[in-house]
Amino acid sequence: MPISKGDKAAAKRVLQGARTAIENRNYGFARARKNIRTLEYFGWIDRDMLEIISSLSYSDYYQGPLHDRNIASSPDLWVFFANRASVRIYIKFSLDYGVEDPPRIFIQSFHVSDEDMARLEEGEAF
Repeated sequence: MPISKGDKAAAKRVLQGARTAIENRNYGFARARKNIRTLEYFGWIDRDMLEIISSLSYSDYYQGPLHDRNIASSPDLWVFFANRASVRIYIKFSLDYGVEDPPRIFIQSFHVSDEDMARLEEGEAF
């Protein structure tokens, strides 16, 4: 997906904000079925998920900023893909600078990509 130079700078700022939020333990995580299933499948715990997010770079950027269609006043959403264990992990989070210092990261999605999930459900080994 082609993006503008401004988007690249914004994505890098968001990644730095995410690292800061994680370092300061200022995060939340949606315990959605897909997210939990991914953690359980790989034997990962929250710390592993946070380490993967902290290690993201601009090359992992997919899209954003996006507006949450469900909550009009929510912070922008950002989407990244991380390659781990021979699959792509879909990561979507928001970063709220609000009144909190440091910012707060809320991880809405952290799961095997839909494409790789289909392979998983078919029993194909990773």
